Amino acid sequence: MTVKKVTLWEALDLAFSAYRKCVEVECTKPEIPNKIKLVFIAGPYRSDTRFGTEKNVRNAEEVAIEVAKAGACPVCPHSNTRPYFEDIQNDEFWLQATREILRRCDAVIFVSGWKQSEGSLAEYEEAKRIGLPTFLHIRELKEWMDEHKQD
Repeated sequence: MTVKKVTLWEALDLAFSAYRKCVEVECTKPEIPNKIKLVFIAGPYRSDTRFGTEKNVRNAEEVAIEVAKAGACPVCPHSNTRPYFEDIQNDEFWLQATREILRRCDAVIFVSGWKQSEGSLAEYEEAKRIGLPTFLHIRELKEWMDEHKQD
């Protein structure tokens, strides 16, 4: 057996490619009773000022807290890419990365003001394209979670 050294990102890409192939041939996932849902938080991130960006991050985190209270695991990319990450990669990298994270979630909830965000609009389109449930209010998410407890 040959072992090839790869970066973490390459390993994740290989794993995701294998998963996609598995989905294409309709492999079944092992059943996990009462699986915790991963809910992507989509909303405005960028702003004209660092203060505005931080305000957007905090708004997303407030929704993330409500998602956690509802019993799902919030996936809040805003918290992962706070303003101090902006200089590490360009906008396109972060937009693509957050869409990749979204694809691995079970549902998406949108933060107020999402329609004014280029990134959130792209996330909405991607969620619809791959068939993820989307929600505008925590109440809707809770109802969906109650209906899908065994999924």
